[in-house]
Amino acid sequence: MAVKTRRSSATAIPAATAAALLMVSLTAAGPAKSDDWVLGTREGQKLPGCSFTGPARELVSLGPAKVGPPKFRDATFRKFRKKIGPPAKATKTSPSTLRAKWRGRKAARLEFLSFGGTTVKGDLLLQYGQLTGRRWVTERGVRVGTPLAEVKRVYGPPARKLPSDSTRTGKWWRLTAFCSPFGSGGETGSIEARIKRGRVAALSIWVGAAGD
Repeated sequence: MAVKTRRSSATAIPAATAAALLMVSLTAAGPAKSDDWVLGTREGQKLPGCSFTGPARELVSLGPAKVGPPKFRDATFRKFRKKIGPPAKATKTSPSTLRAKWRGRKAARLEFLSFGGTTVKGDLLLQYGQLTGRRWVTERGVRVGTPLAEVKRVYGPPARKLPSDSTRTGKWWRLTAFCSPFGSGGETGSIEARIKRGRVAALSIWVGAAGD
């Protein structure tokens, strides 16, 4: 006697759709995972000359590495390398400038500088850089791959699109900013996101440990 089998009423999800849903779940902003490296910030001072409307946020840590303020001495190349591991490449482009590059999930290109001070490689201080690895994530869950719509949702105003100029190419959104203590004391972006094809392609960070 033949046994009848009952078909499930559930409709199978096409492979392409399942892959798309998986990508959304992996890249949408959300709580940091246990092995993520969070870009830690603290509230800074609002100084004359700062025109942005949101609270000032200064970068104080990149994952396990402290970068200041107030202890900018923690942002040396020697200490940073000890915390996140040796870079794939580190090149001195001048006596007081070091360009270091990491690959993989912690991919990053960072500049360590000294303005008129030390020229010792390990003592140069983190100034700025770009993070392209998926391990780096902001305190609000934004990382490489996060859709722009989600960036807008979790940051909202005062996060805003930046105008194009000689210092940046492509589409950029400023997520957090602080008041620079140097020069006229204007607004400086501490975390900015480069947008490509509707998603975050890189996170730009400014620490300024070497000065302005």
